[in-house]
Amino acid sequence: MCGGKVSPEEEAIAAESKNIDKQLKAEELELIKVNKTTTKILLLGAGESGKSTILKQFKLIYGSGFTDEDVKSYKAAIRGNLVICAKSLVEAMDTLKIPYGFNPKDPANTALLNESNELTSASNEAKSPHQRKRTESNSKESSDGNKIVKSDDPLAQLAAKLYDIAGGSTSSPPAATLIKGAIIFHADSLADSEIAAIKTIWKDSGIQYCYRRANEYQLLDSCAYFMNDLDRLLDQKYTPTQQDILQARITTTGVSEHHFIISKDQSYRIFDVGGQRSERRKWAPHFEDVNAIIFLIAISAFDQTCTEDNETNRTIHFSVVESLNLFQSICNHAMFRTTSMVVFMNKIDIFKDKLETVKVSSYFPDFTGANTYEAASEYFAHRVTESNKYTESKNVYIYYTWATDTSQIRTVFLTVNVILLQSQLASVGMI
Repeated sequence: MCGGKVSPEEEAIAAESKNIDKQLKAEELELIKVNKTTTKILLLGAGESGKSTILKQFKLIYGSGFTDEDVKSYKAAIRGNLVICAKSLVEAMDTLKIPYGFNPKDPANTALLNESNELTSASNEAKSPHQRKRTESNSKESSDGNKIVKSDDPLAQLAAKLYDIAGGSTSSPPAATLIKGAIIFHADSLADSEIAAIKTIWKDSGIQYCYRRANEYQLLDSCAYFMNDLDRLLDQKYTPTQQDILQARITTTGVSEHHFIISKDQSYRIFDVGGQRSERRKWAPHFEDVNAIIFLIAISAFDQTCTEDNETNRTIHFSVVESLNLFQSICNHAMFRTTSMVVFMNKIDIFKDKLETVKVSSYFPDFTGANTYEAASEYFAHRVTESNKYTESKNVYIYYTWATDTSQIRTVFLTVNVILLQSQLASVGMI
């Protein structure tokens, strides 16, 4: 009523409305604050780079850890990983033409190898310099400016010769034949026949030689970790340890979002996207409003051939080259002109082990430094940083990581958190 006294009911309604407005304003301010301290991160990398392991470490360090449901799921996944490893090995025995029971240290094989080396040496001496140069060039295959060195060493040739003499793929023992036909799935238990077959083939000297040539085919990095502990993993009362779960491999498909509270002033929204080529088209919808990208490169894969080219099913180049090319395309995308890039040069433990017996220059001829961890890691770091064409508007931060080592990753995360918080606050004008 006009000019009349406000009724108690109207006063109550007005007060309630005022309280609601105040609450909404507070929520709006809180949302603004959250948005300013919440970093949206894309977790990217080629297949087998270790993204899922890094995400597990986020869960251990900043999340609730592994739940009972997680442990149960990973128990099944680990059993599946065992079958995957076994199948990869027996299939590679045929691909690489290695006979079962082949032992490079067997005196008979050593004698044959010495005889083969003498014949090869004599043959090379008889060739003209031009013929020798042509033979050397035919033993290598160029890819993206790098050389793919094929397995044409005398020991591999001897194995192939003995493989053919033994009857080729038809000479596979019953255990290998059973594994070839095994269906890969996640299960709490394996059939007794499968367990016996896996144990049998892992003890085979030919399989062990095949394992040492794992850079020539696709094999889980955790293969030896699991296969060397079969009795524990296959025990009926087995419960996965934290390290078992970190070593376990589950292929990432699609996109998953994860929230982590780092501190009272910092939180992350991490989007994990499948690394295989077929999954990369799913990245685009999540590019908008990204504050930072964590990109993983398996530096240990410098000698690992890559077979993601499903259309031709052929080796295209080394996995590190695949990762470097992928990084360059992401780093130099116009949408990420000012987006911070954090690069985890991952699997340094495997990288260090390989450097003891494998020369980086055999796979990257432009590498002329000493075959040491320091020189080789610096070389690959330079390959990464030189890819950034937006040097004036963005930084690329490089860290060397051992994804399955929680202590080491915790230390890396502490440094990365500071960088990402500063970057996020700067992007919203708070510093």
